[in-house]
Formats: sequence, C-alpha cells, structure tokens
Amino acid sequence: MHGSNLKASLSSVEKFDWVEALKEVPFVETLYNWSAKVDSLQQSGQLRSAVTSLPFWISFHSTASDEVAPLYVLQADGFQWNEESIITILQEITGKTFTTSLQVFNDYELINVVHEGSRLVMLIQGDYLVISEENILVEDVVRALQNESSRLVVGAMEAYPESDIQLVLNTKRLSELERVFFKEVKQSQVRKPEIAFVGLKFTTEGIEARGAAYLQSLLEAGESSIFGKNLVPLSAIDFSWRPFKIRMEEFEPLLKGELLSVTLDMNFSDVSKVLLINTTDTVYLRRTLERISEQYTSPQDSAVYSEYYLSTYLGFVQQDDFVKELTGLEEPMGAPYYAIFQNALILSDNLDALKTVMNEFDNESTWGKSVQKREILDDIVQETNLTVFKDFAFASESMIDRLKPKWHEFIEEKPALKQLFKRFQLQLNASNANYLVSSFVAFNEIKPQLLPGNKVPAGQEQRELNIRANVFADTTLITKPFVVRNHVNASLEVIFQDHNNTLYLASRQGDVLWKLPVEAPVIGPIHQIDYFNNKKLQYLFFTDSLVHLIDRNGEVVEGFPKPYEAPMAIEGSAVVDYDNSKRYRYLTRDRRGNISLFDKEVNLLEGWNPNAMEGNLLQTPFHVRVRGRDAFVAVEVTGEISLLNRRGEYYQGFPQKFDQRFSGDVAFIKGPNFAGTQIAVIGQEGELLKLNLEGKLVQSKQFFRPTTRSIYSMVSDVLETGYRVFRNDQNRIAFFDMEGQEVFEIPLENSGNLEVEFYNFRNGRELYVIRDKTKQTLHLLNGEGVAIAPIIPAAHRVSILYYQNLSEYEVFVNFANQMNIYTIDAK
Repeated sequence: MHGSNLKASLSSVEKFDWVEALKEVPFVETLYNWSAKVDSLQQSGQLRSAVTSLPFWISFHSTASDEVAPLYVLQADGFQWNEESIITILQEITGKTFTTSLQVFNDYELINVVHEGSRLVMLIQGDYLVISEENILVEDVVRALQNESSRLVVGAMEAYPESDIQLVLNTKRLSELERVFFKEVKQSQVRKPEIAFVGLKFTTEGIEARGAAYLQSLLEAGESSIFGKNLVPLSAIDFSWRPFKIRMEEFEPLLKGELLSVTLDMNFSDVSKVLLINTTDTVYLRRTLERISEQYTSPQDSAVYSEYYLSTYLGFVQQDDFVKELTGLEEPMGAPYYAIFQNALILSDNLDALKTVMNEFDNESTWGKSVQKREILDDIVQETNLTVFKDFAFASESMIDRLKPKWHEFIEEKPALKQLFKRFQLQLNASNANYLVSSFVAFNEIKPQLLPGNKVPAGQEQRELNIRANVFADTTLITKPFVVRNHVNASLEVIFQDHNNTLYLASRQGDVLWKLPVEAPVIGPIHQIDYFNNKKLQYLFFTDSLVHLIDRNGEVVEGFPKPYEAPMAIEGSAVVDYDNSKRYRYLTRDRRGNISLFDKEVNLLEGWNPNAMEGNLLQTPFHVRVRGRDAFVAVEVTGEISLLNRRGEYYQGFPQKFDQRFSGDVAFIKGPNFAGTQIAVIGQEGELLKLNLEGKLVQSKQFFRPTTRSIYSMVSDVLETGYRVFRNDQNRIAFFDMEGQEVFEIPLENSGNLEVEFYNFRNGRELYVIRDKTKQTLHLLNGEGVAIAPIIPAAHRVSILYYQNLSEYEVFVNFANQMNIYTIDAK
C-alpha cells in the first residue's frame, strides 16, 4: 500500500463507521495508535518533523506457515533521517528504553533496535527509512536495491490521483498468502496476472478498487456476457462469469463459450458447484446429451438415469472427466447431472444443487429477480473477461471453517470483524497490453454493541424485550404465527387464527390486512401453494371436515372449501409436489397412524384411503425424492420405521421394527442414492439409530443417561441443515451435535413437557428454542447455551427470521390475544 500522507489517509477512513470494526485487526489498531501518539508529540513540540504526513509504503509478507508481517517505508521531506532522533521517537511513543547495534548485510548497514524481547530492524537509504520486526524483510529490500530482478515493480509506478491509497498486488504469490490463513488452498483455474496496480477509494458502503493488471496471457480469448442473472440463487456462496473454449467438436454449434459458475452450500455443509453454459440450440443439445449419456452408461445400470423436474428433462453423464473434456477447465466436478433450462445448460455432480438453481428460479429467489441485487448486476460491465462475486452472507461459514486454528480463534473472538464483510466483486476487462481492474468490497452496518469497547459484560447479556410490532386479536389465539410471503412484492406477512376461528393476515408492521371467519379451528400448518401455477400464492389448510384455499386478499378460491374423507379426526397435514410441477398432493395423519393422500382436487388416491400404520406416528410423514425416486417416511412412536412409494407400498427392506419408544423429530440426511441416504431417530432412553433407505442399520449409538429421569429426543434443524440430540433431566438440559459431541449443558428447571426447535442460520448463528408447554414460557439460547433474551410468554410454537446485515433475530410469538414480533440481538 502506498499513500502520499499517512495522516490524511487515516483521516479519510476514520469518518466511516466500518473502520471501528477493522480496528479489531491488530495491524490497523497499531497504525492508528502510533499515528495518534506521533501527532501528539508533534503538537507538543517534542517532534519537529511531521512524520505522519510523509509519503509511506507498507508491504505484507508471509513469514511463517500462519504468520504475516508488515514492512514499513517512510520518505523524508526536507530533512535527513537520523538514528538518534528515530530512537527518541520510539522511546517517547512506547515509554521504553531501546539499545541499538549495527549489522552489515551486503555492504549495507542495518540498525538493530532492541528492548528486552522485542526487536526492530531499520535501514536508512537516502530519503527513505525502512522498518520491520523481521530481519529478512529488510534484507530483501537490500537485495532489491542491488538487483533489479528482485524488485516487484520495475520502472515508474502509475499514479492514481483520485484514490485515497494505491495498492500493488503481487498476484503470483496470493496463493502463498492464502496458505497462511487456510488449512487447504483451492487451486484456482483462472491464471492470475503477474502484478496489479489499483487505487483504493473509501466510501460509506465499502472500498472501491480500480486500476490495471499486467501479464502475458490471463484468460481464454474472448469475453463472456453476464447471462443467466435469473438463475443465480440468492443463497449462492459465490458465482463468476468467464469465457472458455469448447473442446468437444459436436458441441461447438450448440453452445456459446460463456460459463457461469455458481457455488452453493447445501445441507450438512456440502459445498457444491453448479456450472451454467450459454446455449445456441437447445433441441439438438438435448439429443446430443442423451446420446452421450447412453454411450457412457455403465453395463451394470439397467437404464440411463432420467427424470422430469419443473417440466424439464434431467439426465446424467456417467463420465467423471466429461466437464473437463467439454470445457478444458480443471473443475473439481465428477460425473454430472444435466438440465437444459432457461436457455442454459446446467451441469453439477450434485443433483440437489442443480435442482436448487431451478427451484430458486421458480420461487423468484434469485439475483436477477431481486430488485436490490439486480441493480448491482446491471451496474457492472455486461461483457467481460472475468467477473467474480462472493456473498459473505452465505460464504462466511465455509471460509471460517477452512481457517487454520490460530486464525479461526482470532475471528471467533472478533464479532464486529466477523460480521463486517457483505460482498466482494471483481471484473477484469482486456485493454491492449493489460486488463482493467474494477473491484468493490461492501461492508455491513455493524451494530454498536459488537464493536470493541462496547461489548456487554458477561452476565449482563439479557435486556428488556424490544417489540417491533404487535397485533391484538378479538380473542385468544389458537395457532402459531405462520410467516408467509406476499407474491406481489415479496414482503413477509403473518397469518394466524383466534378462538372464534377468525383467520388474520397481518403485516410485519402490525397492521391487520384482513380478517376471515372460518367454520372450525385450523388443524396442522397453514401451507402456501401456487395452486394455479401462475406465480400467485394461496393459503391452504385443513379443518376437521374441510380443505380451505384462500387467496392473498382473503377471498375464498372458487370451488373451495372442499370436504375430505378421513376415518377419524386428523392431527397434521403436509403438501407434496413430487417434481415441482404444482400438481399437488395433500397428506394427512390421525392419532392412530392412518395416512391419507389426496390429489389436488381433494380426491383420495388409491393405496392411501387410508394407509394404516400400526400406531401413532412421531410426526406427519414427509416426502423425499432421491435420484428420481419418490418416497414417504413414516415413523411410529412405538419403534416402527416405514418407507413407502407413491402407491403407498413398502420399499424393499421396510418396515423395520425396533424395541424403542422414539421421541422428537425424524431427521433426514440426504445422500446421492438410497444406500447413501439416512433416516435418524432416537429412543427416549438415548439410543440413536441411523437407517439407510435400503432398510440397513448404518449406526446405533447409546448416549449416557445421567439419571433415570433423563429423556432424549431428536431435534431436526428447522432450516434442514442437520440435527441435534436433546436430553432433558428436568432440572438440566443438554444438546449434542451430529457426531455425538456435547454442544452445551445448562441448568433449566422445567415441567418436562417441552417443545424444542433448532435453527442453524450459518455463519456461527445457531439458535435453540425451548418452549415449556405447561408453563407457556419460551427460552432462546445461542450456540453456547447462553440466553439471548428474557423468558418470553408463548402459548404456541414460534416463527423466527434472521437478518445477517443487522445481526438480529425477529421472533413471532402468540400469547393470549396478541401476536408479538420481537427483535433480539444475535449474540
């Protein structure tokens, strides 16, 4: 980094709120502290030269496997550097006494400055003063002075008069720097320039960087358009556009040499890559892919894999190096599944990741469909040699997991710094002998309590509840608050019912949008569906005898409510959409384990009228699709696990009976096929069972019971990223992770009649929700078991949202005749 005036550069940044978070970095904190002390000496007359107003250079060097050290250079202005005056300044700043000694290296005198265990090495060369704690770095300066081949920059450096600070990147060594921080370094498939010069400009939103990168040859010839904006999920970790050369001759007339690469963090921390290629002829492309699929199909497979999803054909090429052969890129991707969707060829070795791209397009939850995100994409150059985006809202967790222990501990202890980074974007555009660089690092607004010096003292974390909004109903509420989406403007709303059976739709601001009388209480969830497959959402729910469908304006959809057949009163419902085609199925269960399945028009389906299990079910059965095969998972409290096909028939290997009384949720761990996919349940006495979809017992683990009153239960993540095992000793509770390791154990007096939920919002934000049904009290605990709010009165299950940019939870709670929305700091 280079600037003409250190004091001015620091002052230009000081006015921005985000600099306080950056001061958690020791180097930044030291720079500000030393500058302030030198300024103080100058103002008091003890220092005649305005040292902090001099031109400066600061470079960073990897000095060990997990260490980075700075090297400082200052240029004198109208005076000569003097060893004695430098030592005086150091002693005034630190209050320490230093001794000096000379060291000769390659005929240059280096000055060693020592105080007890600390040491600095200096070199005075004309107007320049060089300082570092590392002797070898100053010796490297000598080598650069003596030999041009040892210099990073040869010739005059380009100036950026509009920038606050100039930055020079030795990009050939960035992977070396990355190895300092990360346990494993992912090899980039994009050749980097040899050197880049950029000017930094600081703004309220973040840091801009513009300049030039120099190299012989960086990327494939040509440019890539910014295509497929509507196919980039909002949940993407990162995504990039770049050109490539089509290597397989039969695909040359069918594809454009433009590649969009998307990285997604799937369930259970499975980071997966999805590649999208711009197409020119989708009809012949599908024919070609089907022919190649048949060509590569293993003789052991009875048929080529295929399925229809979102009315789109999905296929599979059983060839591990197919992507490399097609693109020439060394992508870490195995045999790919493929789809031709929205004029793009989509490839991924993770079928669920491929479907996620399609699902998010269908849900309009993509960068191209978001007004705010679309503006960011539209504001960049639309034809480039390379465009890269990284969204830290979803990328931080996987990055932090990759950190070496030293840096992992460092970032976990710096909450403001951990929450600071919002987005990184970079574009390279060819221009004669170099590439124009345009980059931006966007920062989140950091809450004051997260900043250094503003942290809440231990034991004082709990504060008064902050009610963002509330709604008063006519009488006592009888359901949980269901958070739903307004399909017109994508805003979130809340729907719930009171004791008079009146249904309410309210905004997050607490306004009642409509009220609708219903003939009976809602049984089970209120589902949001797109009944007419036109991107408009309705509310579907069951009462004791009718199925209701209501539009967003509170109007009953024509033809509803419809009566349904059931042998006895139902206890729960689920909506099933096998292939996301909006040909819905409605599933119900009753207290004796009878499962009924209805078509979209509420007609009972053969094999499900009803399908009788032997006893009460642990929860409402759920539908899964694994590599094109549909299944329903039904688990009985008394120990029987069933896997049923769409016709209500048992899959081979099921049912499986265990001498257990299961408790809590059913956890589902999806894998690449039936053999690799697992169902996890736990008995009340602590025996954890994992069964694959072929009916084979994969794991049996017995947890320790500290008392005979200890009861275990399974808690599946509401956001479907994993599960936790919960133990209740009635005066103490404990949680265990998926490996069986204790997460935390705390005292908690309770009635024993608990509802427990777990939310993994990623990036270290885990929330444990414990509602005592008898006492009607709600406890919110963070990932360390610390209460983040006072006890909240709650008559039903709650709904919770998390806002990454605010580091804040929004908790929707029904109690008595009120629906309250609380905002709670995420700690």
